[in-house]
Amino acid sequence: MLDYLQEGCVKLGYLQEVRVELLWLQKEGVKFLSCRSQVWSCMVTERRWQVSKAAGVR
Repeated sequence: MLDYLQEGCVKLGYLQEVRVELLWLQKEGVKFLSCRSQVWSCMVTERRWQVSKAAGVR
């Protein structure tokens, strides 16, 4: 599971300057892996993933 989440997050971060933060949050029984880079922000879960522009980036 951890490998899958980490791999997905790194891919979403385009493999550049991705600072991986393992936030194992017990929220509704779902574990989250949150990653952030200077430009991209992504969250990967067991069910889905989402990526978006980081706040403040033009």
